[in-house]
Amino acid sequence: MVTETTNKLVLQGTTAYYENLVPDVANRLKSDELVFLHDILPGNCQYNCLKCFSESSDVYSGQLKERGLSSKHMDKNRLFHEAYENGVRSIIVPGAGEPLISPELNNVIKICSDLGLRLIVFTNGLLLDRKKAEEYFSKGVSVVLSLDSISAENYDKLTRSCGNFNRVLKNLESALDLSDKYAAIHNGYKAVPLAVNTNPTILTFNSSKNEIDDIHQLVLGRAAHFVSHLTPNGNARLFWKQLVGNDGFSQNPVLKEAEKRYAVGLGGSSRRKDGKCAYIYNGVVQFDGYWMACPNMGLIADFGRYPEVSIEQHFSIKKRFLNEKNNPSCLTRD
Repeated sequence: MVTETTNKLVLQGTTAYYENLVPDVANRLKSDELVFLHDILPGNCQYNCLKCFSESSDVYSGQLKERGLSSKHMDKNRLFHEAYENGVRSIIVPGAGEPLISPELNNVIKICSDLGLRLIVFTNGLLLDRKKAEEYFSKGVSVVLSLDSISAENYDKLTRSCGNFNRVLKNLESALDLSDKYAAIHNGYKAVPLAVNTNPTILTFNSSKNEIDDIHQLVLGRAAHFVSHLTPNGNARLFWKQLVGNDGFSQNPVLKEAEKRYAVGLGGSSRRKDGKCAYIYNGVVQFDGYWMACPNMGLIADFGRYPEVSIEQHFSIKKRFLNEKNNPSCLTRD
């Protein structure tokens, strides 16, 4: 039975999961040691969302070409083994492009399962039908589904698509039911395999409309709800005024209030208890054989490429880079 204390939802494999439920990994987080690997899978997306930080993984490919670099085939098995040996315990597959249409995803799932690595996959939910959700959850895969609106009209505007809302909502309902089925109670926490990620905009949260509450009520008790302000990167920078309401790329306090009011799941997926982003202080990011400073920056860093520069070497270089930046809590917000 779920009590009031077990209503502290935590997505399996995230920062909060380790900080609250896995003491040895929690100690690694506190010591700024490796815990996460972001593995960005090349590919496109069915949408071209107004908020998208990357405009699909094509933006990263374009940066490689600008530098005269070509993609380097990744041996995922080798990469993940090296990651595990260096302390990585979660593989994150972010939504730079839609991971569920990547031909590499099934192999990533298998390797993670074989190594005992937690896998977190971000998705727009369009292909996450009940069968696929059951397959993922049964294999220990956690899913973060993006949903910024509960109305078909606004959903179409935000995703720049047409007619997909009802399908995504049906998929979400199935995933929520299955999330509850695969949830586990640990030490007063409810560990779930599903989170819904919402970025409030002035289209969905204003003086006359509160779609965030509708999403929150739908999610409540069955999945974590990550609610966070947009960062001015990629498409979001181009459409900032339309989304946030100002020209200066500053945060909208009304939208920030929604983040404080509705986020459930012990903060966002990356935020540590000390407020710093675990994905930069405890993580490495790679795309097409090249290291990146942060998956949300859209910048290919001059850190060499795999395997010429190892995970351990890249991580050391990035720590020096963060020191030079006076150790910000987040590279994209500070």
